[in-house]
Amino acid sequence: MNFNRIEGVHNYNMVREFTEKEVRSAVWDYDNSKSLSPDGVNFRFVKEFWEDIKHDFIGIMAKFQVNGQRGK
Repeated sequence: MNFNRIEGVHNYNMVREFTEKEVRSAVWDYDNSKSLSPDGVNFRFVKEFWEDIKHDFIGIMAKFQVNGQRGK
């Protein structure tokens, strides 16, 4: 079986870490009332306290990218 390969800049863009700008943009795309989990913390909270929690939030995204699971 022969598969096509993703090379160069396309490969890099698929495996590189998310940037703060990308994560922030994704967060701001969500409706404020949507929640990340059943704990009730919604995107309004995340946006309101972004400057205080952004490093933790981005860290969770980085763990997800490596493990394919939410960090605990």
